[in-house]
Amino acid sequence: MTEPHFAPVPLQLQRLQQWLGDLAGAHRQPAPEDQEKIDLKYAHSLRVFQEASALCKALGLPEKQRLPVRAAALVHDCGRFPQYSRYKTFRDPDSVNHARLGLRTLREEQPLDTAEFSPAVSRDIELAVLLHNRKHLPAWLTPWHHRLCAIVRDADKLDIFAVILGHLERDVLEQDPAITLGLRPDPTRYSSELVAQVQAGAQVDYRHLVWVNDFKLLLASWVPHLVFAASRHRLRESGLLDRLLASLPADPACRSLAATLHGYSTI
Repeated sequence: MTEPHFAPVPLQLQRLQQWLGDLAGAHRQPAPEDQEKIDLKYAHSLRVFQEASALCKALGLPEKQRLPVRAAALVHDCGRFPQYSRYKTFRDPDSVNHARLGLRTLREEQPLDTAEFSPAVSRDIELAVLLHNRKHLPAWLTPWHHRLCAIVRDADKLDIFAVILGHLERDVLEQDPAITLGLRPDPTRYSSELVAQVQAGAQVDYRHLVWVNDFKLLLASWVPHLVFAASRHRLRESGLLDRLLASLPADPACRSLAATLHGYSTI
């Protein structure tokens, strides 16, 4: 996606980014193929920060609210570094809930204190980190906390969409099983029940993926659940949705799904 222009990054966020880089460095891997995974997540964190910054601007958030949103976006995946270092996987079911591990990492290392965030802002950041990978946000959130978490989650989805789709478009022999989750790569096959779920507006669960095309259906299932029109606009204007839909089998079920998702993306 085209990177928007931003004002200078506040000192607190600069300090937090320095900590995140140090954290990634502390989990440096001796094997190049493992270090690639650490580098991947660090780069993802920086891009989610940029996506969240763009959404803050599009939504007209005041600077006081932008700070915790951007900080939470920056460190939302800080649990990924110790997760991969210990378990050599990003699959939470095979290791640990990376959001909870992220919260634990923030509390153990206290980078929010070092960066001089107020206690209230620190709590907001921690909450967004904890909830960023939930299938649904809890109903008890205040309107502000719902918006905070929703921006981080939308920004996360937008970058994951781009990264995963770009990887799935590679030749099968170039795909990394750690990213494709070891799914079966037949380009003509997919789980029909997942198409039905996406058509019904449901989010696909990682646990139900069998084929690489199922991963694409999981990405497709996020489209109706992007909270903000600005997020859907970013997805549409980037061409990512069209690329995703064009990569699915050209059968009646997938063509019908494409029409449905194009309708969501213009809302």
